[in-house]
Amino acid sequence: MHDAPVVSQALQVRWQPPVSVWFKLNIDGSRVSPEGFASCGGVVRTSSGEWIIGFSKYVRICSTVVAELWDVFEGLVLAWTKGFRKVVLEVDSLDVFRILTRHDTNRCFDFLTRAIHELLD
Repeated sequence: MHDAPVVSQALQVRWQPPVSVWFKLNIDGSRVSPEGFASCGGVVRTSSGEWIIGFSKYVRICSTVVAELWDVFEGLVLAWTKGFRKVVLEVDSLDVFRILTRHDTNRCFDFLTRAIHELLD
């Protein structure tokens, strides 16, 4: 069996503001290998780019995907606690995007995806 070729392309990415009555939650989780210690963090900004609030948190020893899911959860909890309901969430993990939009389940983090979907509902 042959592996598919890896195609990469450099893209210039910059922050895009949400519609004027919305807030944007940008998050990013990280994991330090080989130890596996993970953390998450993010910021909430207005449509003009004004920083409203941010967070960072040590998660635990886990995979990068789980760290990113914790990031989504913690960011949404913070936004909801502060009263923000019109929130655009940006994640940089295709795996997390697929898990959340397809309602994929995995026993390792099913509790976390359920908690995120409860917040979104």
